[in-house]
Amino acid sequence: MCSNCVENILIHKKVTTRHRYIYSNFGYAVLGLIISRLEADSYENCMNLFLKNKLELTETNFGMENLLPGYFRNKNYGNWQWDDCENNVGKAAGGLKSNIIDMLKFSNKLFMEPSFQEKSESFSLMGMVREKEGLWLKVGQTGTQLSIMVIDINNSASAVVLINCLSKHGISLANELLQEVIKE
Repeated sequence: MCSNCVENILIHKKVTTRHRYIYSNFGYAVLGLIISRLEADSYENCMNLFLKNKLELTETNFGMENLLPGYFRNKNYGNWQWDDCENNVGKAAGGLKSNIIDMLKFSNKLFMEPSFQEKSESFSLMGMVREKEGLWLKVGQTGTQLSIMVIDINNSASAVVLINCLSKHGISLANELLQEVIKE
């Protein structure tokens, strides 16, 4: 999803719109294109600067170094390979790499954000799903890399599980682990 391809689709093809939220990789690519155009820089550079300078997430970026290989049925599939182009705005759909420390820092920053404290439904704008009253869940996946974050707004607690093995039981196992951590 290089910026010139996304722009071409927007100009020459009719893109249907919907009145309710539906996850869309292409929609995130359009958002990445808008950000890169507004900032007059690549989406990757814009986000790396924002993550480091504004959110103080020093281990979260679009780099490919230090990534764990991903596994599926005991086979090493390596890492997701993004198209190499000048401005791959498709990375907005899930190209970030992070570690557990930065993900917990990020979830704690959410607790401090006034809009989330005043109206918990704001979590849904980030693609989070309400598990039950006060408990929000976010699942992220690129290839065989999986992250699950649970935020308990009633107890001001969060937990994160990172998995580098694709399995139909991965999300349910991670969710079970997170539920146990939140109980404590």
